[in-house]
Amino acid sequence: MHLNGDAMKKLAILGALIIGSVSTWSLHGEPLVPQEAGAYSADLLARVRVAATIVPGAQPSGINYVKFAESHRPLADIIEGGSQKNYVSARTAFQVVYPSGSAMIDSGMDQAVHKFFGFGRVEPYWPERNAAVQEALRKASLVVI
Repeated sequence: MHLNGDAMKKLAILGALIIGSVSTWSLHGEPLVPQEAGAYSADLLARVRVAATIVPGAQPSGINYVKFAESHRPLADIIEGGSQKNYVSARTAFQVVYPSGSAMIDSGMDQAVHKFFGFGRVEPYWPERNAAVQEALRKASLVVI
């Protein structure tokens, strides 16, 4: 199965709108990394739902995700000026399901690659979850990395 041109356009536009929304937030003079975590605006979900209907065609029937690994490192390794407190970074993949097929966002990684990015540390990794991601990639009509 392949996503038709309208479905691919819809997925691309939805992604661009989400990225554009995130980019717009940073144009308001706020720091990229807020000093204090703030709640999303009350209308965020409604705005995302409106954006999802802009391009005509079949709507997705579901969105699936899986965490197949974790990386644990000090926040200072990820964000300049961060603390030495450990931060857990989830390694995930997403699947957008359409009536005619699916699109995968990200591609998983085998344990050797996970270990490489973890600088050889032993960190949580679920090979059966990565195997499910690899199977979904083989069946996907579109893969976005």
